[in-house]
Amino acid sequence: FVLMNPFIVVWQGNDMLLAQSVVLTLCISSFLNNNRSITGAFINATGLFARDFWRPLLEAVINLVASVLLVNLLGIIGIFLGTIISNVCTIFWREPYLLLHNVLKQNMFRYWWKYLLCVIRTVAIGFGVYLLCGLMPISWGWFFVRVGLCLIVPNLAWFLTSFWLSEFRY
Repeated sequence: FVLMNPFIVVWQGNDMLLAQSVVLTLCISSFLNNNRSITGAFINATGLFARDFWRPLLEAVINLVASVLLVNLLGIIGIFLGTIISNVCTIFWREPYLLLHNVLKQNMFRYWWKYLLCVIRTVAIGFGVYLLCGLMPISWGWFFVRVGLCLIVPNLAWFLTSFWLSEFRY
């Protein structure tokens, strides 16, 4: 989110920029996809995908319908919102449910509470980096400074906010 538009400006100029709302929507979609990769791997490894055979079809139908409806209203951002909507309506809750209910035998509330805390931390850290990098001019030299900050600050912030957690120590 912090680096995409500055990179486009220094590489191609202002004419090729995406709206910040489109960049944010792409980042939210990427965040959801990355977070589901872990539960998806466990679903596949444990064979639970057999219980979820209808979900990909339903996800595709929701994605297609939502994307077509929203692209007419919102433009390109509507396509990405359609993907987010189909993800949230199907995968986002279904895969954790299958995994926690059938394999790990754990409470869904605890999972969603930790997920919410993770999202809050991610947004807060991302917003801080966004504000920090927003103070810099846009040029190749400053772009690489931004890259450095985007590598160091979030990792340091995650370390400082996570080192006391049992999952981190494990």
